Amino acid sequence: MSAMTVYIHMGVNDAAAYRALSEKMIAFVRDNEPGTTTYEWHLSEDGTEALNIDGFDSTGSFLAHIGNAQEQGFLDQFMTVGDIQRVVVTGAPTADAGPVLEQLGAVGLREIGSI
Repeated sequence: MSAMTVYIHMGVNDAAAYRALSEKMIAFVRDNEPGTTTYEWHLSEDGTEALNIDGFDSTGSFLAHIGNAQEQGFLDQFMTVGDIQRVVVTGAPTADAGPVLEQLGAVGLREIGSI
């Protein structure tokens, strides 16, 4: 299984735009991306810091999400509401996700234990 979770930590420069974009993207993902298993947007109380948690049942679902985000113009909008500070990936993405993850500067972490 190539399930994976992507954690995107960012500094936000426009909290209102971040909130508005979250509403549009959440609705789109809910209605169009059945392979997205988790899709959470978090914003600090002062609106300057955010964490997005995106879970996918496969690398294919992750790549479809990125393609949809580009096609719908969401990715460009996402990049204007703040600056990505760190991207962490957990799970088992397959090699075809490599170029996208590299472009994001993602750090991969492998599970070494759990209950």
